[in-house]
Amino acid sequence: MSTVAGMTGSRTAEVAGQRLSTGFAAGLAQWRSLSRSSAVLVAVVAAAVSCLTRLGQQPLSWDEAVTLSAARHTPGRLLALLAHTDAPLGLYYALMHGWVRLGDAAGITAMEAWLRLPSAVAAIAAVALTAVLAADWYGPRAGLVAGALLAVHPLLVFYAHDARPYALATFLVVALTWLFVRIRRHPTTTGLGAYAVLATVTIYTHLFSSLVLIVHFLVVAVRGPRRVAWSVVAAAVAVATAPLVLISSRETGEIGWIPPASAASIASVLGKLGGGVAMALALGVVAAGAATRRITRRSAFLLAWALVPPLLLVLADLVTPVLVARYALVAVPGLAVAVAAAGVRVRNRIVAGGTILALVAGLATTVVQQSRPYKYEDFRGAAELIDDTFRPGDAVLYLPAATRVGLAAYPPAKPGETPVDDIALRGDGAPVRASDIAGVEVSPAAIASRLRSHANVYLVGNPYAGITGPGAGPGDQAKIDALRSGYTEVWSRAFGVVTVTLFSRRITPAP
Repeated sequence: MSTVAGMTGSRTAEVAGQRLSTGFAAGLAQWRSLSRSSAVLVAVVAAAVSCLTRLGQQPLSWDEAVTLSAARHTPGRLLALLAHTDAPLGLYYALMHGWVRLGDAAGITAMEAWLRLPSAVAAIAAVALTAVLAADWYGPRAGLVAGALLAVHPLLVFYAHDARPYALATFLVVALTWLFVRIRRHPTTTGLGAYAVLATVTIYTHLFSSLVLIVHFLVVAVRGPRRVAWSVVAAAVAVATAPLVLISSRETGEIGWIPPASAASIASVLGKLGGGVAMALALGVVAAGAATRRITRRSAFLLAWALVPPLLLVLADLVTPVLVARYALVAVPGLAVAVAAAGVRVRNRIVAGGTILALVAGLATTVVQQSRPYKYEDFRGAAELIDDTFRPGDAVLYLPAATRVGLAAYPPAKPGETPVDDIALRGDGAPVRASDIAGVEVSPAAIASRLRSHANVYLVGNPYAGITGPGAGPGDQAKIDALRSGYTEVWSRAFGVVTVTLFSRRITPAP
């Protein structure tokens, strides 16, 4: 019996081995015969899964709440706002204004998933066009690998799930680069004009998109043809975007929170651009394995696309702190194409293994990243806590004042419910000024006076800090002083970097 069982087991193992070998051979044949359209399709499917999964799961971050607030402005109020702050995001806010209005007309609530959908679609389109660009240069297999690397890149997927302009700017940069490559091959007046228009739109979508345009013009400067025509294009783009640059140079308060560059911050930014520690290490393995290859013109262009934007950010940081990973997100597609080219063209196990590890590491990091309950702060949870515990007559204060915009994205959930009294908010319809996207506050003396009529006060923010940084209002110190002198802390609960603290009026015993 044992002999028969052993023979049966051996036969089963042999059949399984044959099936595995046949499957591997079939997969290898498909890989070798991969078509351009199939490569792009697989990359798009991968991007759709990574960019659309859990799109509305995480609550809006403060920045996303600002987008929602700006999108709900009337055109006149939006122009007034942009005249004082966030001018580099003006085109994006205008687009989101139309998107929110479209949702309202269709009966769709402008909340997490709907607000982020344009970013997700833009990221998917960026992956598709990156796969096309890589396939055109290095073949379908490189197109598939480049698209897959970008589809699982944690930084791109993060901003695909973010109602901010970074994914859209990345798509426009890839589209502009694709157009640049085509015009370089077949220069025409129409093509140069189209490039100038798209370049202008790209910069107005996000100012730091210009970091990749600098790479384009460096390529033209180093190696023609038609340098004069490209100089005209560069001048036209510079003139068209000069108003944005001028206004933005006067609105530096929005980036006032960025600390000066340090070795740690530079390493952090480069790590994020590399896809996190694990993915960056795997990409380093690919680079080491491909280091002996001769650098071609295309390779040099891809390396410049991947490396020049973050390098320029580091240099610019010496003048004004601007070193943030998302500002260089537009460089990541160049990195994906460069790695894919190395993985397909350099035939050694080190490069192939590093490429596979990069894909696995990127996917794992993205899954962990998207499984988090919130990004930086959980305004939805904070709003639910206040909604569940407040009693009529309770009040709320925000510290710093700009915190209000985050909680304003989550009004009371119960129909007809009276919201907590926002005692610092001025309710006379005053015009929105520079940093008052969430409203205008009354004077410090009025805040202290209004507090006296409320027994319980919710403080949303940090009761012991945050009164001098970006977003702080003139009444924030008065809030702290009044609460410390007349109230006692009852309980406090953290929601990421935002804290909800309940203060109750201190009872002084009779003498």
